Amino acid sequence: MKKIIVGLAAAAALSAPLAVAGSASAAPAPAPKATGSVTWTVGDVSGTVTFDANNKTGGTLDYLNKSNGMWMHGVVAPGTVKVVSDGTAIFGGTITDGSTDYLSNPLGANYFTAKVVDGGTSGRNGDMIAVLANQDGFGNWLKGTDSTVSAAYPMDATHAGTVTGGNLVVH
Repeated sequence: MKKIIVGLAAAAALSAPLAVAGSASAAPAPAPKATGSVTWTVGDVSGTVTFDANNKTGGTLDYLNKSNGMWMHGVVAPGTVKVVSDGTAIFGGTITDGSTDYLSNPLGANYFTAKVVDGGTSGRNGDMIAVLANQDGFGNWLKGTDSTVSAAYPMDATHAGTVTGGNLVVH
């Protein structure tokens, strides 16, 4: 009988460290990300934006202003994707190609930042997007991919695109 009691005590002693080790090895939280393929309007101006932004790996952004034909392609910089509040994310990157207007930063390289709002439902209800090319929206030239400059950018019908089709998601 002593062997059985010792065996049970040893099994109990072994199971406690295993339980602690199991809970300590829980998977880390996923990296912040935002994705979308949307049409948008601001007043009489309309366009499309498709993006996939992941804080760990970066991503891409493609923007077209259908009203005047201006376009750009950008590469999202890893480490710039941040969820700033429930359903709102910012990210930044480098403009690698596009129409002349987007390739004209007098400070050198061409940068963008973006701010997106996921309205919380599937589809366009409450979704908004702002893509700021070469300037931060407050008249300051972008000097890098730092996305925090767009955290305070106002997201309303006057300053940002109201999503009219498609869906954007903030994770």
